[in-house]
Amino acid sequence: GTDPTNDIQIVPGAAASDETTIANRSLMTMTCTLIKRLDALWAQGNNQGMLDTGSIANDVYHVFLISKTDDVDDADIIASASATTPTMPSATWNLKRRIGSIIRYGAALIAFKHVGKHWFYLDTPRLDLTHTSTGAGFPSTNALTCGLASIPDGVRVKATLHIFTNNDGSNHAVYVSATDTCDVAASLTAAPLGTLGWQINAAATNIGGGQADVWSDCSACIRVRYSGSTSGDDTYFVTVGWYDPLGEG
Repeated sequence: GTDPTNDIQIVPGAAASDETTIANRSLMTMTCTLIKRLDALWAQGNNQGMLDTGSIANDVYHVFLISKTDDVDDADIIASASATTPTMPSATWNLKRRIGSIIRYGAALIAFKHVGKHWFYLDTPRLDLTHTSTGAGFPSTNALTCGLASIPDGVRVKATLHIFTNNDGSNHAVYVSATDTCDVAASLTAAPLGTLGWQINAAATNIGGGQADVWSDCSACIRVRYSGSTSGDDTYFVTVGWYDPLGEG
């Protein structure tokens, strides 16, 4: 938008409203590009507010296409901290569908691109987790439930992560998984193995990196486990973006 700190641009498109019964859904259409402002309460039209209620804050906001039953070809955009029940402008605005999520951090929106229907990529990847031998997140063979600040909460998404590690002491693997799957140990030889592994060579420091996709829970958390931990192990997790099913499936 014209104010990248607070605005987003939404291009024309259409989406079915989210009634549980498919036969009751309506196709809502937005026919022109809209600039919508998160720093102002909702008003219809271009360069108008999109916040459903309250005041802007550092938070995750879910973006909804909304319309009236008797005017589905004049849809608009509203943003809410709720992933399911935005405060609608009035009773006549009774149709909605979440079409994505945005994140405000440090008093500004995190810049992103929406590619296709489901993929969201950050303009600048963000370091979300650091597990170091001297920090609070010391690599552990036990399950670590870890929050990712650069993906939306309130919904499940598949986060795309860049993982980089260096190791001083032994052969290790790190395994990332969804919190609602079985909690299983990372291993270099047995299933599920590791999302990323490294092997010490003649006591030298070893480094490794790779990319992983992992489903978050509705608290924007994932699970991390290591096959071992020694002094000098440092692992970093950078969020590149996420896949959002947008209520499908």
